[in-house]
Amino acid sequence: MIKNIQPLIEATPYPDESATSYLLRTAKLNGHTSVYQLFGKEKFSFFNKLSPNYTFIDKQRFKYVLQTLSLNPDYINLAFDRYKATSRAPRIYRNVIIDLSLFKSKSHSYCPQCLKEQPYFRKLWLLRPVYSCPIHSILLLDNCYICGHAINLQSGSIVSCSNCSTDLREAQQIYYSENFLIHWFIYILNQNSNELFQEFTSFWFALEKFAVLDEPCSDEDYLRIVYEYFVDTSHSILTMSNWINRRIQLAHPKIQLLSFYKEDKTVRFKENYLSNIEKNCISYLPNTKTKNIQLTPEESRLILGVGRLKLTNLLTSNLLKFVDNTHGKQLLYSCDIELFLIGEKSLEIEKRPLSISNRQNGLLTVEIRLAAEILNTNLDTIRKLAKSHWLDDATKRNTTPLQIPIHKLENFQKKYVVASTLAKKLNVNPGNFVEKMISIGIEPISGPHIDKLPVNIFSKDSIKHITKEHIDQIKTYSTKTGRKNKNVKSTINYDFYTLKEAAILLKISPNQATTLTQLGILDRYNKFLTPIKIKRISLDALKHILESEDYVSIQVALEKLNCRMNWFKQYWCKTGFLEIKDLTYWKLVKKSQLDEIIKLKEEYLTGAEASSMLGMRHSHITNLQTQGLIEAHYFGKTDKKIRLFKKLDVIKLKR
Repeated sequence: MIKNIQPLIEATPYPDESATSYLLRTAKLNGHTSVYQLFGKEKFSFFNKLSPNYTFIDKQRFKYVLQTLSLNPDYINLAFDRYKATSRAPRIYRNVIIDLSLFKSKSHSYCPQCLKEQPYFRKLWLLRPVYSCPIHSILLLDNCYICGHAINLQSGSIVSCSNCSTDLREAQQIYYSENFLIHWFIYILNQNSNELFQEFTSFWFALEKFAVLDEPCSDEDYLRIVYEYFVDTSHSILTMSNWINRRIQLAHPKIQLLSFYKEDKTVRFKENYLSNIEKNCISYLPNTKTKNIQLTPEESRLILGVGRLKLTNLLTSNLLKFVDNTHGKQLLYSCDIELFLIGEKSLEIEKRPLSISNRQNGLLTVEIRLAAEILNTNLDTIRKLAKSHWLDDATKRNTTPLQIPIHKLENFQKKYVVASTLAKKLNVNPGNFVEKMISIGIEPISGPHIDKLPVNIFSKDSIKHITKEHIDQIKTYSTKTGRKNKNVKSTINYDFYTLKEAAILLKISPNQATTLTQLGILDRYNKFLTPIKIKRISLDALKHILESEDYVSIQVALEKLNCRMNWFKQYWCKTGFLEIKDLTYWKLVKKSQLDEIIKLKEEYLTGAEASSMLGMRHSHITNLQTQGLIEAHYFGKTDKKIRLFKKLDVIKLKR
C-alpha cells in the first residue's frame, strides 16, 4: 500500500476548473515540473492498478489522487463521473449525461484572455461544441501559437507551452462574431434535461455521419446546423436539401439521410422533417460517381420501409444479393437498394416458395447467410446447426459456400426455435434464459447438457404461451453448475480458469472473455462444453504480454506522437516503423519501436506538423518543397516511405 503524502502547498481550486488543471497548479506550487512528478513512478503505477483505463478527469482515478496527496475530498467534483464503468462510457456533467465523443480528445483548448484574468483551465473547454470563449467571444486555441504543439496539462505550467515554454496568454485573439451559438449550447446544457441533450447529441452524431459522405465539417459547422434545426426547422430543411443536391451524384437522398433515419426515435423529428428534405431534393440517377455503400439488413429495411419477411423474399427471389467476402457479415450494396428507390425494381414481387434458391446435386438449398436471416439468428449459430443433424445433409457437406437444405430449414422454422432467438424475441436476458425455462418445466430438446450440441433448441409447441412477464417473474432457479456452499473451501485448479476468474484477471467482462476464446486469443480447456473453461497457460501468456514493459498501448503511442489514428497508421505502420499487436480489446506496439520514432522526431517533423508550425494549411509545406525552399527527407522500412522535414529548416523558414 502506498503511503499518503502531504504537499507543501495546496492549490485552491476554482469551481469550474478541470481536474488536470488543478493538479498541474498544485504540482507547480510544490516545485514540480509535471503532474507525474508530483506522484512519482511508484504512486502513478499504483493509480493505474486501482483505476485502469481511467484518466485524471474521471472521478474514479481522481478520488485516489486526492486520497494519496491528502487533499480535500470535496474537490472530487472537479472530475467527471462515468455513467457506466467502461472506458467509452458517457460522462456526467451538471447531471447531464454527455457522450464521450462530444469531448475533445487530442488536446486542451484555452482562451488567452481567460488565462490572463485567471490562470486555470475550465471544464467547459473540454467539450467540442465549446470552440469559442462564452465570456470574451474569442476562438479557443488547441495548440501553441509558436511551435504548434498540442496543449498538454500533464507538464509545464498552466500559462506556458510544455514544449517551448511560450506564454500562451500572448497568443493572438481572434474575435468570433457568432458567439450566440456557444451561449445556446450552454443553455441546452443548463436545462439539466437528459432527454433534450440526448436529442441534441443524436442530431449532432447523425450530422457527422451524414457529412462523411463527401467531407467532414468543423465543430462550428455542426453546431450551427444543429442550432438551425432546433430554432428554425423550415430553414433547416432547405439547408439539408441543398447540401444533398450539391452531392446528389454520390447517392440517393434517402441513403444520404440514413444516419438521420436511424436516430428518428431519439430526435423525434418535427414537421415531417426528413420527408420534406427529400421533397426538396432533385432527381437522382445512378452514375459513375455513385458510391456503393455496404448496408446491414436492418439499414436496408429502414431505407426501403419494409419488414424482415419482405427483405427475405427479395433475397430469396434474387432481387437482392448479399455482398461477397465480408468476413461473415450480412451486408447489401446501396446501389442495389437504389434501384428500388428510383423505381427500376418493384417491391411488389410474386410470392414464390422459399425453395427456389439453389440446387445442389438435385437438392434445393439456400446459402448460410439467408438461412441465418430466415431463422433470425447469427452465422455462428447457423454453422453449428449445419454441422448437426438439425440442418446437415450428406449431399452438400463439401459445398462452397455452405448450403442449407430447404426441406430441413423449413421443417426447423416450423417446429423449433433457438433459445437465443426466443430470448431476443421476448426481450429477456439470454444468459440465464434456459435455466429459467427449465425451472418452470420447459426443457430444451437439444443443447450442451443433452446431446452436447453447443446451441439450446426448444420445440415451438412447448413455448406457445410463454411471455416476457412469465420470465421476469422467475426469481429463484437452479443452474447446471449448482450453488456454492459457503462452508466448503474452494480449491484452485492449476489447469484452467473459469470464465469469471479469467474476466476478473483481465479486467474485462465475461462476454468479452468468451469472445477472446472464439478468436483463438485464449485457448479453451473444454471445447464444445459449458460452462467455458480457459487454459491457464494461455491466459497467463496473455497477461504477461499486457503487463510487459516491452509494449505500450496504442493510446499511449498516439499521445506521445501527438498523432491521429489515421495518420498514425499512414505514417508509422505502413512504413514499417511500428507493428500493431491486435489483441481485440488491447492494441499494443513495441516500446523499442516507439522510442525509435520519438528519437527521429526530435530532429524531424511531419508535413502536417511543419505546416502547423508555420501557421499555414497542410498543403503549404508541399508548395515550399516544390519551390525548393525546403528539403524533404524520406524514411521507411518498406516500399512505403514517410516524408519528414528537419525541424531546424522549418524554424529558419518561420524566422
